[in-house]
Amino acid sequence: VLAIRGRLRVILASLLSLPGLCGSLIVGLIVLQIFHWEVFHSLYNTLVPVALALIVLLFPRALLLRLLLSSAESNEGWHMARLLRGSADAGQRFSGTQIGWEVRERNRFWCMALLCHWAYWELPASALLSPSWMVPAPVQLYNFMHGHHGAVLSAMLAATIGIPLLLFVMLARARRLIWRWCGR
Repeated sequence: VLAIRGRLRVILASLLSLPGLCGSLIVGLIVLQIFHWEVFHSLYNTLVPVALALIVLLFPRALLLRLLLSSAESNEGWHMARLLRGSADAGQRFSGTQIGWEVRERNRFWCMALLCHWAYWELPASALLSPSWMVPAPVQLYNFMHGHHGAVLSAMLAATIGIPLLLFVMLARARRLIWRWCGR
């Protein structure tokens, strides 16, 4: 029974991955056509089409990252971290949290960061499907690049890359400070 269930999961995941493997232009055009149907037309000028396209596009990549993570995770280390986090001693709970981060959560964080990075820089789907009241950063950069706006392009590129990087550094620093504070 477990072997059949496992095979069904693999078949289902493979079938769900097929649309995302067609590429962002094809997925964007299909989603654009779907949201021109009268049933979904009220959602056309919202973030729903972009979100749907990004989910479809990133699902095969997320599935691959999940498979890579499951082969790299240490069940023994995760079990030890869970046991330590259930301890009455605050130092052991803190150690369990750190071990849990090192064994499992850090890799999951980086996989989510990679998926967010791919979604952030997706150009064709976001150019086709973004609402009229919003211009995504890659589309704006692309427009500036072809419009010969060198100074504006440089400033926007620095902000587009620098702000997420700065936020990431601030979050990493805050995590370390919180861990130090909780460890006392």
